Amino acid sequence: MAIVLTSKSGVSKVYFTDLPKDIQVRFGYDPQKATAYSAEQSADYAAYQKQQDEAQRQRGRAQQEQGDSSRTQAATNRVQALQHRYTALQQEENATL
Repeated sequence: MAIVLTSKSGVSKVYFTDLPKDIQVRFGYDPQKATAYSAEQSADYAAYQKQQDEAQRQRGRAQQEQGDSSRTQAATNRVQALQHRYTALQQEENATL
C-alpha cells in the first residue's frame, strides 16, 4: 500500500512502510492488516494461476484427444475404402470368370 503524490514534475509513489509512524497512523495504515491483505492477495493469485494452468492442461488434452480422434477416423476411412475396393475387385473377378 502506498500514497501516490502528483506534482508538476510528475507522479511518485511512497510506500507506507517508508513513512514515519505518525503519518502511517494519520492515514490509517495497519501493518498487520497490510501483511494479512498481502498474504491473501498472494494466495488468491496462486489459486488463479493454478486454475489457469489446469485450464491450459485441459485444453492441451482436448486438442490431443481431438487429434487422436481425427487420426482414428482417417484410419477407419482408409480401411473402409480398401474394403470397398476389395469388394469391387472380387466382383470384377467373378464377372470375368
